[in-house]
Amino acid sequence: PIRPMLTTLALAFGFSLAEASAPFHTPPSPPLTVCVTGASGYVASVLIQSLKERGYIVRGTVRDVNKYSEEALFQNVELHRADLLDEGSFDDAFRGCDAVFHCASPFLAKFSDPDMDLIEPAVNGTLNVLKAALKNKVKRVVITSSTAAIGPPQDTQNVPQDKVFNEDDWNTDSTRQNGAYRLSKTLAEKAAWDFSNKTGLEIAVINPSFVIGPPALGRATGVSVETFVNMLNGKLKKSGVRPTCFGCVDVRDVAEGHIRALENKQARGQRFLLSSERGYNPLEFADILRRDATFSRYKLPDRLLGSIRFRPLYSRKRAEKILGIRFRSVNSSVLDMAARLLSLGIIPQNPAQQTQ
Repeated sequence: PIRPMLTTLALAFGFSLAEASAPFHTPPSPPLTVCVTGASGYVASVLIQSLKERGYIVRGTVRDVNKYSEEALFQNVELHRADLLDEGSFDDAFRGCDAVFHCASPFLAKFSDPDMDLIEPAVNGTLNVLKAALKNKVKRVVITSSTAAIGPPQDTQNVPQDKVFNEDDWNTDSTRQNGAYRLSKTLAEKAAWDFSNKTGLEIAVINPSFVIGPPALGRATGVSVETFVNMLNGKLKKSGVRPTCFGCVDVRDVAEGHIRALENKQARGQRFLLSSERGYNPLEFADILRRDATFSRYKLPDRLLGSIRFRPLYSRKRAEKILGIRFRSVNSSVLDMAARLLSLGIIPQNPAQQTQ
């Protein structure tokens, strides 16, 4: 029964039966040389960890090589200095690479100038990376975008509660004044598709929702990590939790999606939405922790500052079918992330040491 199904898939997607029969994950041999931009970032660092485990020859770009050269994660990784807004700074890192993973992009909870802090680094940085990739004959670029470039819109008042967002959807209403981060991700991704269409550079795009799960580096930086730190150090117990609701996805699944988007021929020219199938509020993360023996001792948040008005729904069928991703449960992602922060000493071992 499997072979007829594969034949149907082959015909539907336009590839051979041999390709349809191949396993979803086929590591290259000999190993490919790849470069990860923004190597110190949350997603990028977990991606580097996964690439090393797979036997890839890995390079990474950071703004300060000396700052990260002693990190255990970056041993046997060739680090290069590069800056998103410094055109030409990626040439050395990309020279001789088979593929590039473009993960570098600002994700800031607070900013003063939307153009300077978000939009210019996202859009011009993406174009600088793609120009360098084209110049250095890189075969494929996998780009980290976001569900911020998909949806839901800023104003959900007229969105049906049963609307399911997928890769065909685009964010159309974010502005510099309202949703500057979401606008930056949308404009950067559209610039990438335009560049690919004009030049023929082969790209695939990963659109994760709010990324959670265990970090690879021992630093409490980034919005996702800070959310959990504030939840577990008692800060949100005191302040309460805003009634936001968003999709989430494990950082390890995001890394896996990037690698499979490189290795799978059918990923070329595709967007892949990676997310839970429904939105979550951070209070639901707290409830997962509250049911665990280790974390139930902590002063976790227990109240919402209002009611949830919209809970987004997402389809991840394309990533499941083409990339073969088997997504981790939100429950395991939350507990694994908290356990990792605990082991790193980022949150206190003793709940009595929480913020009063």
